[in-house]
Order: sequence, then structure tokens, then C-alpha cells
Amino acid sequence: MASAKAVAYGYADATIGVAAVMQSLIGELGLTNIAISGEAKIQGMAQYSLHFGVRNDWPELVSLLDKAIASLSYQELQQLRQRWLMTQPLPRETAHRQQPLAVPEIVKSQTLFTEEELNYLNQRVIRMCIDPDWMPFERLNPAGAHIGMASELLAIAQQRTGVQLQLVPTRSWSESLEFAKGRKCDILSLAMATPERLTYMNFTSPYISFPFVIATRSEEIFIERLEDVLDKPLGMVKGYAYAELLRIRYPDLQLHEVESVSAGLRKVQNGEIYGYIDALAPIAYTLQSEGVVDVKIAGKFDDKWELAVGVRNDHPLLLSIMQKVVATIDERETREVYNHWFSVKLEQGTDYRLIGNIVAVALLILLVMFIWVHRIQAERARTQEALEKLSLAQAELEKKNLQLQQQANSDALTGLSNRLYLDAILLSEYQRSQRYGSHFGVILLDIDHFKRVNDSYGHPVGDEVLVAMAAILKAGSRLTDTVGRWGGEEFLLICPAAQLIGLGELAEKLRSVIAAHNFSHVGHCTASFGVALYQQGERLETLVSRADSALYRAKAAGRNRVEVDEGRA
Repeated sequence: MASAKAVAYGYADATIGVAAVMQSLIGELGLTNIAISGEAKIQGMAQYSLHFGVRNDWPELVSLLDKAIASLSYQELQQLRQRWLMTQPLPRETAHRQQPLAVPEIVKSQTLFTEEELNYLNQRVIRMCIDPDWMPFERLNPAGAHIGMASELLAIAQQRTGVQLQLVPTRSWSESLEFAKGRKCDILSLAMATPERLTYMNFTSPYISFPFVIATRSEEIFIERLEDVLDKPLGMVKGYAYAELLRIRYPDLQLHEVESVSAGLRKVQNGEIYGYIDALAPIAYTLQSEGVVDVKIAGKFDDKWELAVGVRNDHPLLLSIMQKVVATIDERETREVYNHWFSVKLEQGTDYRLIGNIVAVALLILLVMFIWVHRIQAERARTQEALEKLSLAQAELEKKNLQLQQQANSDALTGLSNRLYLDAILLSEYQRSQRYGSHFGVILLDIDHFKRVNDSYGHPVGDEVLVAMAAILKAGSRLTDTVGRWGGEEFLLICPAAQLIGLGELAEKLRSVIAAHNFSHVGHCTASFGVALYQQGERLETLVSRADSALYRAKAAGRNRVEVDEGRA
């Protein structure tokens, strides 16, 4: 105690002691101006360890104490360590040098993790990067601690499982992504899967979910669909997953990247951008905590932030471990954390200022009813007429929006799903497989010698063949399958809840129907098929590539046949 006070009061530059004891003194005495800055390794001195001291004429007591210590579970030892040791984070400049904490031998009563997973936990510390400025989800506070909804939920999970996470501080979300890509951290506390991120990370099932919303200046009207404002400049934090997905879905989108939620809302307030897109919680939190005026939440979209733990994909055991950690968080605890952090009034489609004006006028009219009764009746009639017109216009708008959506997702010639929609369905099935372990597969086919059809009969006849082929595939596939035009004379079937043998049988059935069909002007045409079933751990590009390779094997083997890629043994 005296040596710690000497450093705090400036009588000494440093002191050496046991880390746990020094940390306890710092907290107990309130010595906020000193901190543990590193590990002192003294040559010739063994690692400091503590034992029970037992009188040497009582050997039975030694045996009893050894058995008592051995009965402590891994989680219990980790909970004691979390409560009493290393409760404060290391300074930013020394965090990367922190050595893994010694983990006691795992006893036989441990059941949550497999022996292989426990060995993994014994040999390393799991390094975690966060978004340092995304409240109320999470933030790195001035003291260097992880706070927010994610912090509280992960703390519950760590306490239950005994798994320890070491925070690696970063200056921005973009830097966190770079750290994850460069393997400077092992997990991202809160992230959403995208095609680009799947090249270096896997993802657990989501444990936080919030709808997407858009914030605009207060005078703007309610926004029902994102497509209604695609011609306007919109903002989003640099590196966010939804930004990548939006650019794929809307290539002409005017998306302006900002450094933080606060910066995005200020740009809306100043008129630099029309709207800022993010999850509901961080926008609402920032509007309330920073007192941003003249900005409102003007629309909520069907898409959601489905936030999970991102895990480096070169450590498959770590994904299994973190999935078990996340699974310990129950729905009740999630709701309690939501209620603690989240409170917001969402601007709905109704213009409440207009309603207020109508009510005020109505009250005034009531005061002089005996004079203005005939005017009230006239106003009612005009209002009813306007509402009827508005209802008709809204129904027509919904019909047009549905038609536009169908056109955006469909191939203009065949009416099947287009390439963009097929990519979205592939990603959806991939994420479903990652979360639930479900099976899905693809069937890729190509019309044999289609160039001869165009050269011999002309492109209009070739188009008729493509339309007829689409009808055969649609009629012959399952209701749950997605059939689309992959490009040119190539078609793709995405088959959920499928097994490899069933995929092969479906492809063979379609092949025989096509070969027997009498196409107008052309007569008989054939097609070659490649079949592949998704295997856990592989990338989407690999699945499609395997189906494509199988298709080319069918072509090389004489066409009008089905080749099935068996995958890895």
C-alpha cells in the first residue's frame, strides 16, 4: 500500500508488485493517476504463484485440499479471475503486448465446450475489436473501456461461459475492419455479414437486431421506401456492411461516407446531404444525447441490422466457441438491455402538424357553430372527397411499386429471376445455412449448341427457345426452388433443403423433359447440367464455381447429360 501511495504522490517513479494486488489497491484507494503499465521479468526469478500452506504432519489435509481445488469447474475459475484479476483495460499503447492469462487445467466436469475447444481456449487469448463510436450499441469510452448494449450482453455471456475477451482499441470502425482483415484481432463484437467480409470472416447467429431507418430534416415528408429517395445524396458511416449491400443493389446510389453517426446527422442538419441511413437505435440515441435539432427519423425500411459476432475464418474452432458463447444470451436479458438503452419516438407517415391545425380550426368552428355550420358541412364533403382520391392514389402507387419491384427482380425476356435477384437469394440461403446448418444446392445448365440456333434461325427464334426453356424449368422445379436466368443461354436453380442425390435426380428429370420437348421452328434441343451442394465453411463463389466446373465436364463428355460435383470427401 505504501509503495503505491508513494508513486501516486510523486515520491517514487514506479513500484513492482503482484498485478492483482496492485490493481485492487488502485481501486480501493482511488489512485486514478497511476496504472499497471507492463510485466516485469526479473532474470532468475520464477513466475509468482501462490499455494495453500499446510502443516507437514497432516498429509491427509494436503490431499483433501488438492481434491477440493480440482473440483472447481473451468467457468467458476474464470468467473473468479474476471471478478478479482485484471478488471481494468491496459493503456492503448501496451494493449498489443498483453500476454495471455494463464488458464488452469480443465477438469472433467466441463461440458459446454469440447476438449478440442478447451485446448484452444487454454492456448490463446481472444482479441476483440469494436466500433469505437456507435452508441447505444457500443463505444470505447475515454477510460478505454467497452460500453454499450453489446458490452453488457457479451459480459453476461462471458460470465456464464468463462471465455475471456481482450479488447484491442481502435480509432474508427474502418480501422477495426482493417485490424480484423490483418488478423490483429480475432473477433468483431458486433458486425453484419457481407460478401466482402466473408472473404476473411465467419459470423455467429445474430444477437442484436434493429430496423433500418433514415433521418432527414424536420420539414421533409415521411419516406415509405428507400427507392423513393435514390436520386438524393444519402449518408452512411464508412465501412458499414449495409453500404456495401446498397451499392450492389443500387449502383447509381449517391452514397456519402462519414466517420460517425454524429457527423452524418450534422450533415443532414446543415443540408449537405438529404438523409442519413443507420439502425434505429444509434440514430435515436445520438439525436437525444447530442440535442440535434431540426432532424427527425422520417422512415423505417423492411431491412434490418442483423448483428452478430464476426470471427476470423482461419480459426474454425473459434467460430464454434463464439456461437456457444452467444447462444447463452437469452431473450429476456436482451429485452432488459434494450429497455435500458433504447427510447425513441418514430415519426410516422401521418403529418401531425396538419392534424393539429385541423383540430385548432375545428375548436374555433365549434365556438361559433351557429354561424359557420354550413361551412363545416362543406368542409366535410371536400375532406371526404380528398380522402377518397388519396386512397385511390395510394392504391395505384402500391400497385406501381409492386410492378417496379417485380421488374427489378425479373429477366425481361423469360420472366424468371434475374442475376441480381439470384445473387441476393444465394446470399440469403448461405446466411441461413451458417445460422441453422441447413442444406442447399444449385443446378447450373446451359443450352447445347445455342449459337447454331441463332445463326440458323435468327435471334427472334432463339428468344422463343429461351422463353420455352424457362417455362419447362419453372414447371419442373419445386415450389420452394428459385429459377433464374444466369446469363445468355445459362439458367440457375437454387434449391433449399436439398440433398445431393435429390439435386441430381431433379437435374436428370429436367434434362429428359428438355430433350423430349419439340421447340417451335427448331425441333429438339438439349441442355447440359452441373450440380453442386453447399458444404459448410466454403464461400459462395466456390459453390457456384464447382457447379460451373461440373457443367463443363458435362459439355466435354458429349453434352445432354448431368454431372454432379461430389465436393470434398
